[in-house]
Amino acid sequence: GVEGGFSTDDDKYETITKNSIVVLENKSNAIVTEVPYDEEAKTKLPEAVVKSAESIIHHVGLAVQQDLTAWQDDEEIPVTKYYQDLPFVDNGVKISPDPKTWKCEKQGDTENLWLNLSDGFIGGGRKNWDGSGGSNGALDHFKETGEKYPLVVKLGTITSEGSTVHADCFSYAKDEDGPVKIPNLAELLAKRGIQVAGLQKTEKSTAELEVELNATYAFDAITESGSKLVSVTG
Repeated sequence: GVEGGFSTDDDKYETITKNSIVVLENKSNAIVTEVPYDEEAKTKLPEAVVKSAESIIHHVGLAVQQDLTAWQDDEEIPVTKYYQDLPFVDNGVKISPDPKTWKCEKQGDTENLWLNLSDGFIGGGRKNWDGSGGSNGALDHFKETGEKYPLVVKLGTITSEGSTVHADCFSYAKDEDGPVKIPNLAELLAKRGIQVAGLQKTEKSTAELEVELNATYAFDAITESGSKLVSVTG
């Protein structure tokens, strides 16, 4: 073990991921041009290109989809009891369908953003105990507004399949404090100018991130797999 827990092989390396938009020649598939896909590129490329790129980057593989289905079967997500009488603040706030315009109103985060369904506030996701995660903007806002507006939805996870709306929803209410289903989500989003038809998924849900984390967790490092162990007593 090491200070703060266990040492894994991941501690020895720094993983750097880079993405690019590539244009190929139609017949030979030769690269015609390649543009780095970074935060600056997101502000310059057409919205349709950005949405397509984000959908590909955040797409989960078949194995994760299967694990996610099993996880959802084991962890039934309840319907929130707050959806019918949820307060709505008529403050004129409308949310653009363009992900490039979304950011935390407290810290300026551009990822892991949660929309408050009562007043339209966009805030960062929860900060984890170890400092990872989001900026905690959405949860802080819930507390600062008297804990009156408990329901939030993760931007970038909203899609529709027929009349069914899929999204990562959460209730900050103390008697729920967890993932929830919101039957009238499409109606609540429409009040903020968001039409779910045609929206593309550009962010991984909390459940998908949890499944991926579990799948890649280094159990062999914890058990010191592959190491020569010396017997000791006491």
